Amino acid sequence: MPSIASLDTLFKQAQRTIAFNFEDCCHTIDEKFGKGYASKNPHLVATLTQAMSIDLATSVFRAEAQALAEAVRQLTASTE
Repeated sequence: MPSIASLDTLFKQAQRTIAFNFEDCCHTIDEKFGKGYASKNPHLVATLTQAMSIDLATSVFRAEAQALAEAVRQLTASTE
Protein backbone atom coordinates (compact mmCIF):
# COMPACT_ATOMS: atom_id res chain seq x y z
CA MET A 1 0.00 0.00 0.00
CA PRO A 2 1.45 3.42 -0.91
CA SER A 3 2.48 5.74 1.88
CA ILE A 4 0.33 8.76 2.67
CA ALA A 5 1.99 12.17 2.56
CA SER A 6 1.91 14.26 5.72
CA LEU A 7 -0.08 17.47 5.83
CA ASP A 8 3.20 19.40 6.00
CA THR A 9 4.42 17.72 2.80
CA LEU A 10 1.11 18.37 1.05
CA PHE A 11 1.16 22.02 2.13
CA LYS A 12 4.71 22.50 0.79
CA GLN A 13 3.79 20.81 -2.49
CA ALA A 14 0.73 23.04 -2.81
CA GLN A 15 2.87 26.15 -2.28
CA ARG A 16 5.27 25.05 -5.03
CA THR A 17 2.38 24.21 -7.37
CA ILE A 18 0.75 27.59 -6.80
CA ALA A 19 4.05 29.42 -7.35
CA PHE A 20 4.67 27.46 -10.55
CA ASN A 21 1.12 28.06 -11.82
CA PHE A 22 1.37 31.77 -11.01
CA GLU A 23 4.64 32.15 -12.93
CA ASP A 24 3.31 30.09 -15.82
CA CYS A 25 0.14 32.20 -15.97
CA CYS A 26 2.08 35.46 -15.97
CA HIS A 27 4.37 34.19 -18.72
CA THR A 28 1.46 32.89 -20.81
CA ILE A 29 -0.53 36.12 -20.47
CA ASP A 30 2.46 38.31 -21.29
CA GLU A 31 3.31 36.11 -24.25
CA LYS A 32 -0.24 36.39 -25.56
CA PHE A 33 -0.98 40.08 -24.81
CA GLY A 34 2.44 41.70 -24.49
CA LYS A 35 5.06 42.21 -21.80
CA GLY A 36 3.64 43.66 -18.60
CA TYR A 37 0.02 42.81 -19.36
CA ALA A 38 -0.16 40.28 -16.52
CA SER A 39 1.08 42.76 -13.91
CA LYS A 40 -1.50 45.29 -15.11
CA ASN A 41 -4.30 42.70 -14.95
CA PRO A 42 -3.97 40.79 -11.67
CA HIS A 43 -7.58 39.61 -11.83
CA LEU A 44 -6.81 37.79 -15.09
CA VAL A 45 -3.75 36.17 -13.49
CA ALA A 46 -5.80 35.11 -10.47
CA THR A 47 -8.58 33.68 -12.63
CA LEU A 48 -6.19 31.73 -14.84
CA THR A 49 -4.24 30.45 -11.82
CA GLN A 50 -7.51 29.30 -10.23
CA ALA A 51 -8.58 27.56 -13.44
CA MET A 52 -5.24 25.72 -13.58
CA SER A 53 -5.63 24.64 -9.96
CA ILE A 54 -9.16 23.37 -10.56
CA ASP A 55 -8.00 21.45 -13.62
CA LEU A 56 -5.17 19.84 -11.65
CA ALA A 57 -7.46 18.90 -8.76
CA THR A 58 -10.01 17.42 -11.16
CA SER A 59 -7.30 15.36 -12.88
CA VAL A 60 -5.98 14.05 -9.55
CA PHE A 61 -9.45 13.19 -8.28
CA ARG A 62 -10.28 11.40 -11.52
CA ALA A 63 -7.06 9.37 -11.43
CA GLU A 64 -7.69 8.40 -7.80
CA ALA A 65 -11.32 7.46 -8.54
CA GLN A 66 -10.18 5.27 -11.42
CA ALA A 67 -7.59 3.58 -9.19
CA LEU A 68 -10.20 3.00 -6.51
CA ALA A 69 -12.67 1.59 -9.02
CA GLU A 70 -10.01 -0.79 -10.34
CA ALA A 71 -9.16 -1.92 -6.78
CA VAL A 72 -12.85 -2.61 -6.12
CA ARG A 73 -13.11 -4.58 -9.39
CA GLN A 74 -10.07 -6.68 -8.44
CA LEU A 75 -11.38 -7.27 -4.93
CA THR A 76 -14.79 -8.26 -6.24
CA ALA A 77 -13.25 -10.60 -8.82
CA SER A 78 -11.06 -12.28 -6.21
CA THR A 79 -14.02 -13.01 -3.93
CA GLU A 80 -16.23 -14.56 -6.61
